[in-house]
Amino acid sequence: MKIFLDCLASSSCISIGTNAFIISDIELLNEKYPKCEIVLFSSDPEVDKLQFGYLPYKISYIQRSKSQIVAMLQIRRIVSQVDVVVSAWGDGYITVPPYKLLRKTIFLKRQGVPLILFTSSIGPFNGGFKDKLALLGLKKFDAITVRDQNTFEYLKPHGLNRLRLVHDTAFVLEPCSDYRRDELLRQSGLEGGEKFIGLNVSVLMYNLYKERGQDYISLMIEYIEWILNNFEIPIVLIPHQLYPKKMSYTIDEYQSKDGDDRFPIELILSKINKTDRLFALEQEVTPQEVKGVIGKSELFIGSRMHSVIAAISLSVPSLVMQYSHKSEGMMRFLRMPEYVWDINKDFEDLTRRTSALWRDRQIVRAKLNEIMPGIYEDIYDLCNEIERVLESKCA
Repeated sequence: MKIFLDCLASSSCISIGTNAFIISDIELLNEKYPKCEIVLFSSDPEVDKLQFGYLPYKISYIQRSKSQIVAMLQIRRIVSQVDVVVSAWGDGYITVPPYKLLRKTIFLKRQGVPLILFTSSIGPFNGGFKDKLALLGLKKFDAITVRDQNTFEYLKPHGLNRLRLVHDTAFVLEPCSDYRRDELLRQSGLEGGEKFIGLNVSVLMYNLYKERGQDYISLMIEYIEWILNNFEIPIVLIPHQLYPKKMSYTIDEYQSKDGDDRFPIELILSKINKTDRLFALEQEVTPQEVKGVIGKSELFIGSRMHSVIAAISLSVPSLVMQYSHKSEGMMRFLRMPEYVWDINKDFEDLTRRTSALWRDRQIVRAKLNEIMPGIYEDIYDLCNEIERVLESKCA
């Protein structure tokens, strides 16, 4: 079985969250089809081999052309040589213009080859002609799974093929060993058995606030000091996007929206009043290692959705800082919308929600423990969608 996993953009991916669901997809496909070959269409195979090359699976890397026209023809060639196409773009179909979504699916679709969309967030495209273009593209999929309630409700009226609501595949990523987790925490200055609150700060959020003329770093410092004063428990600052050491980049790239979460961490540590209860995970780490550290949190607050997925999947009570409908949609799917803080709300709303989560953390943890087996079961069933599509084509 040869499977094209359409999941990489025209630039190298340094998002721990994106890499988490790509790794999960590769593992899920190999569990369903042992010894299958996964084809990745990569703008920089050497960088992507750093992210995925250690996995014990057969992965082929096709060098993506810098020319968009040539790249589309390359996709067509890849599709002609595989048995299945799985598209896993996360929130790529939120930001991409609808005409690009349509163009992409035209090149991805080949008669007789199942085209499946894995757990993505989509739109909204604000109605009218844009909606029609997006729907033309989406109708080329033989099956669509979306990962958040808002996307599902947006798409449900449009009669798309095999539309299902399934949690993000990153939920099933295995964390690192307890030994490695405790080793990372010790390297950060915290004893492995000590309880802490995990806080993911984001260079994307830093830049969003900057564009609005607001100061994200001051907000995070105020929030950190509020937590330390009210809960008397250490905090570990945790990045969820970072550049590998072997990848070249400029200072501007490091500090950009697509940059490294360690940049705002550095700013916080340089400006906050000195305390012996604030720590930071600043090592180069894999998605499995970050998940292991996050899973040790007593409570977790995340500026990136996938950092919260890492926490929730290990039954850690969590609050998400929302800048996109995908985060609220995920928490609505979990029946926990009260643990979403919209960045347009005030600081008092943030502290109120945090206090409520801290107070009810044992209840929330018990609820997550109860629902997690069903979430895992739905995700592991994803690859059976390929067989269901093949059976429907033969019927």
